[in-house]
Order: sequence, then structure tokens, then C-alpha cells
Amino acid sequence: MDGTKTDKGPVCVLWCDSGSCPLHSEIQGTVKVTDYLGNVETKSASLVVLTRSPVFVESP
Repeated sequence: MDGTKTDKGPVCVLWCDSGSCPLHSEIQGTVKVTDYLGNVETKSASLVVLTRSPVFVESP
């Protein structure tokens, strides 16, 4: 992520303190997930599993 502001919507920084957790049910549809190393995946929000490593989650 280059820090450039876009009109795509909010970017959430998410992680799970207790092993692994699903995304909150308010986050639905297709999301873009970027890990702390810069690896990017686009997938269904229902398939995202949070861990102790933070990820950036945004609309693609």
C-alpha cells in the first residue's frame, strides 16, 4: 500500500488476539486483503481468517 487516498472506501487494519477468527459479519462480499509483507489477495470476506498478524482489508 502506498498511502495514497482513494475513493474506494475505508481500509480496516484487523487481527485476532486469540489464535484465529473470522471477519466480523458486517464485512461482506469481495475484499482485498494485504498482509504486513505486502502480499495481496482478493477473496470473499467469508473466506478470510484473521490471525495475530495484522492485515489491511478493503473493497477491491
